[in-house]
Amino acid sequence: AIRLEEDTASLERALRLAGRLQDTYFISAFAVNLHSNICSANPKSDTDSVTGLIHPTCSCNLPRAFSGTPPLSGDGRSIPCELNKFEDTMHFLAKRNPAFTQVVVADARCNVFRSAWNISEIWTANSIGMPKTLQARSDATNGGLKADLIKLPRVQDIQATRREDVDDILSRIPDKDMFNWMLKELIMTNRSVRGRTIRSQEIGADEILWNWNFPSR
Repeated sequence: AIRLEEDTASLERALRLAGRLQDTYFISAFAVNLHSNICSANPKSDTDSVTGLIHPTCSCNLPRAFSGTPPLSGDGRSIPCELNKFEDTMHFLAKRNPAFTQVVVADARCNVFRSAWNISEIWTANSIGMPKTLQARSDATNGGLKADLIKLPRVQDIQATRREDVDDILSRIPDKDMFNWMLKELIMTNRSVRGRTIRSQEIGADEILWNWNFPSR
């Protein structure tokens, strides 16, 4: 981060030497225009983590589109809504590039795993067999987080601005206990994980297969 702000030339040389200068990232946090959905509300009075001030709301007049805003697709999801397109985007990227990998960047307190939309992306990666890696501060995974792992929220307790979105995301995760276990294993071991969903012809139900891929050192 310091190089990015103060010495971009050094950062560029390091990336070129590592053969990573041309790597391309899709950053989901920048992919949604929040003015088309939730910018006008802060129902939980969320605050800025640095200043401690309550996030202000926006008074723009851009039309809002949520998960139930018509017109709807065949599966009942809103077509103009941007919030429900993460899964579609991940399917598209995975088809275009079989090597496309999900990078989960966790903050020290792992609040990333409390967001319904983040969980939706992690679940989607598992269901289509997309490789996944976790990036976190070393003190988060080696110290405080592991000691406090028992307090991590269950997927059943994820949060979003709208309860309807939480219910929709949870409805697509058939085995929530398995998913909770997978998240803890990912955090505890920093392993790369690949998951896929198969259809069991014998019992007619979805099963989740987990393949644990250890990164080379």
